[in-house]
Amino acid sequence: MDLAGIADSIHISVSRESAKKWIAKLRAAINELSETSEQHPEADEAANLGMDLRMQIVGNRSHVYRILFTIVGDRVAVHRVRHAAQDYLTQNDV
Repeated sequence: MDLAGIADSIHISVSRESAKKWIAKLRAAINELSETSEQHPEADEAANLGMDLRMQIVGNRSHVYRILFTIVGDRVAVHRVRHAAQDYLTQNDV
């Protein structure tokens, strides 16, 4: 599930306003990665994927999302945004 799916899920389970706030929060975190990418830890599945996959955690309690990304030169490539309860990424996901 990525941003559109997250927005739909929150809209259905909570409210449209809450969905808008979460998407804004996630987009802000993604935009900040260009400045903070080196500070974030390796993602749990990085070794299994054989890549330097990093993650940024956004949220708390039951509303926790992982922004999964790699650093390519001076660019940040976001691969997925997933709820923390979702399975780890596989080769098919990247």
